[in-house]
Amino acid sequence: MSSDRLGIEDNKEFESHFEEDEIVMFSSKCSKINSMGLKQERSLILTSTHIYNFRKSKVRRKISITDVGAIILSEKKEKEFVLHVPKEYDYRYVCEFRDEFVNILKLRFANLDSENTLKIFSVSDNLGMYTTTLKDKKYGLYKLPEESQRKREEEIAGSRQMEEDEELEKKIEEAQKELESTQIAGDDDEVYTESENVDIDTRRDSYKEELKVDLVNDDDEDFDVEELREKSSSLLFSSLKEESTVTLDDFEIISILGKGAFGKVYLTKMKETGKLYAIKTIRKDVVIETDQIEAVNLERDILFNCNHQFLVGMDFVFQSDLRLYFVMTFVEGGELYKHFLHNKRFPEEVVKFYAIQICLAIGHLHDRDIVHRDLKLENILIDKEGYLKIIDFGLAKILKGDEVAKSFLGTPEYLSPEMIAQKGHDKMVDWWAIGILIYEMLIGVTPFYNRNRAVMMSKIQKSKIVFPHKKKYNIEYSDEVKDIICQFLAKDPSNRLGAKDGIREILEHPWFSSVDIDHIMECNIIPPFKPDIEKGEEDKYFVDAKEKFDIADSYIPKNMRDKIEENQDRFLNFDKKVK
Repeated sequence: MSSDRLGIEDNKEFESHFEEDEIVMFSSKCSKINSMGLKQERSLILTSTHIYNFRKSKVRRKISITDVGAIILSEKKEKEFVLHVPKEYDYRYVCEFRDEFVNILKLRFANLDSENTLKIFSVSDNLGMYTTTLKDKKYGLYKLPEESQRKREEEIAGSRQMEEDEELEKKIEEAQKELESTQIAGDDDEVYTESENVDIDTRRDSYKEELKVDLVNDDDEDFDVEELREKSSSLLFSSLKEESTVTLDDFEIISILGKGAFGKVYLTKMKETGKLYAIKTIRKDVVIETDQIEAVNLERDILFNCNHQFLVGMDFVFQSDLRLYFVMTFVEGGELYKHFLHNKRFPEEVVKFYAIQICLAIGHLHDRDIVHRDLKLENILIDKEGYLKIIDFGLAKILKGDEVAKSFLGTPEYLSPEMIAQKGHDKMVDWWAIGILIYEMLIGVTPFYNRNRAVMMSKIQKSKIVFPHKKKYNIEYSDEVKDIICQFLAKDPSNRLGAKDGIREILEHPWFSSVDIDHIMECNIIPPFKPDIEKGEEDKYFVDAKEKFDIADSYIPKNMRDKIEENQDRFLNFDKKVK
C-alpha cells in the first residue's frame, strides 16, 4: 500500500506548496497536540526534503528534514510522538501510522545528512514533559529525555556519532568536576562553592530569544471561518459597589499584552473614566478540557480577596456563554524579566529592594494558606512608580496546616527538589523559588540551569550551589546574600529559611537588617528604577505594534461549544460573589 494515503502527489491544490523536484513520500491524517493539550486535526506530509503540517490545504508549518534533531516516542500511547526541532519548537502528534512515518523520516534524514544522527528516544511518561514550547525556548530549555532513554538500535548512525558520544562523556565529566568544586564555607547540608565554569553569558544569550509574544500561531488561529462575536456578557460581580452596571462593552481595547494558557490578555480602557485595565480572557472549552475549573475559581478568589500592595488586584469578573473575563489592574512597567534582560543582572541593593517585596507578598499569601507555586521573573510586574506586583495565580493552591500537594507543575528552573521527587510539597516551594530568584537577579542566571531539562532536574536535586568568581565576572555580592540564598535553597524543606516561622523568620535574616519594612510597605522608598511611560505609550513595555482586536475575536468550533453547553452548570460558582 502507498504511504501517500491522502493522494497528495496528484493533488494540484497541495502541489503549489512544494518545491521543485520535491517528492511526496508519506501523507496521513493526524492530530497535532497544541500547547494547551488540545488536539487539532491536521494533514502530516513528508516529502523528500521537508515535513509539512497542513490544515486543509493551508500550510501551517514547514520543517526541513535536516532541522529535526530527535524523535521522541511514547511507549504507552503507541501512536503518539514528538518531533524535536531545535531551531524552532517541538511538534507533538498522534498518527495512526506513526512507525511508518518515523522509518521513512530516518531514511531520508540519513540520506540528506550523512554526518549527523537523528536521535530516537522512547519514554513512558506523558510526552508533554518532553515537548519544548516557545516559552521553554525563550528560557533556553530543551526538554529532551535522558541519554539512557535513547533507542540507539533504531537509529541510523551518522559519521559524527562517535564525536557526539565523546562530547556527552565530556559533559558528564564537567558535571562531576562541578560537584567537586572548591569548598568555601557552609554547613553539612548546604555548601558554598566557587567555580569559573558558570556559563553566564551563554545562559543570558538564551534569555534574549523569542522576546515577543507569539500572538498569532498554530495553537489558537485554528479556523479559517468568519469570526463570531459573542452576543452578550454579564457582570458577575465587581469590587467597586458604584460600578454594578458596568458591561464588557464599556471597555475599549487598545492592544494585546500577551497570551496565557486559556486565552489572550488585552490592554483596555474604560470608556467613561479612561482608567486602564488588563482583561484576561479565559476560554471555557480549554478550562473544561484541561480540568482546570477549580483552579480558575481559586485564581478569581485570590485576585479579589488578597488585597496587598505587591499583589495584582481585580475589579470585575464577566461571564459570557463561551468565556470568562477577569478585569485586573493594569501594571504599566511590564515584566521584571524584561528589565532584567536589559540590565543583564542587578546590583545587590536593587536585588534586595525587589526581594523584600516578593517575600512580603508571598508571606501575605501564606498567612491565608495560599501557595503560589509559579514564582519567576515573568510573573512579577513593575508598576509605574517602580514597585512590584506578583501576578498569575493559575497554579496556586490552598494548603492548610500540614497538608501537602503531590502534583508536578511549575517552570523547570524554579522547581524545588521535593516538587521534582513528587513526594509531597507545601509552602516551602515558594521560599525555594525566591532563593532561585535572588540568585538569578544577582548573578544573571539561575543556579542549576542546564539546557537539557533532565540534567537540570538532577542538578536541582543533587548539586551544590555555585557562586561565580567575582573578578572574572565583575560581580559583587556579600556574605549575607550568599547565606540567605543557601538557606532558601536547602534541599530539605524542613531546613529551609521560612520553615519555622514563615515571613517573620525571613525578615529577621541579617541581609534584610538594613531595610525599613514600614517604608517599603508604604512605598516611601525611592525605587532604583521607574518606568519611563508617557501618555499614549501605556503598552510600551509589553508590545511594539498597537493593534486593536475584538475581545471575543477567536472562533471556538462547534464541537467545543457543544462541550461548553454540556458543562455550563459547572460555571455556576462564578455567579457567586467572593466572600
